[in-house]
Amino acid sequence: MHTGVRQAQVGKRPKCGTAMMLEQSSAVVGPDQAQVRARVQAGLVNTAILEQRPEPPGPELRARMLQPDDVAAACLFAVSLPPRAHVPELTILPTDLQALGRTA
Repeated sequence: MHTGVRQAQVGKRPKCGTAMMLEQSSAVVGPDQAQVRARVQAGLVNTAILEQRPEPPGPELRARMLQPDDVAAACLFAVSLPPRAHVPELTILPTDLQALGRTA
């Protein structure tokens, strides 16, 4: 459980606010809801919703993003664990774009 406050990235406040709310609520209710054994968060994912952006990312940037299959594999890993395992948070990020402090 996090005791500090995470900073929201400029321009991503609604998404970050929702993610932080889910994180905190799952930390509070998680132990009481044993059927919820995993929560997976993903960074930039190459999905069709990106076309809705004012300036959709180009093919080179999309190739560096996570692909839907990457997120699916992370989810499959989390739910394939035995019932005795609880994954309170699994974050998957695109290495070239968001990992190790990269935000370009």
